[in-house]
Amino acid sequence: MQPVRRAAAGPGRQLGLPERVRARLGPDPAAALAKARPTRERPPRGPDREPLLVEAGPGGEVSLGTASEPLVRLLLFAADGRLHAALAAEAVRLGAEPHEADELLTGLVADGLLVAR
Repeated sequence: MQPVRRAAAGPGRQLGLPERVRARLGPDPAAALAKARPTRERPPRGPDREPLLVEAGPGGEVSLGTASEPLVRLLLFAADGRLHAALAAEAVRLGAEPHEADELLTGLVADGLLVAR
């Protein structure tokens, strides 16, 4: 499975960030996101950091929102195209109940955050 959206962590209070993100992505943000290589680094932790989710819509629109840190970490872990079992184990390591891991991954696929390969 691989993430469909990009996850990141940045300084807190990012409400003014969408304009800077759009400018950095250029005239075709969806194409820029599709070509982007996900970072292999773990998001930095700290009180001034906020997990973010950047989503590219089918029409080229880009939205930026907050996400839980475990979700961002799971999506970053999935960026290498991990197997379902590895993602389930990572979800449990990040705090999911073992009996809920499969349902969680199914939900992420249904929500469009992961795509099964």
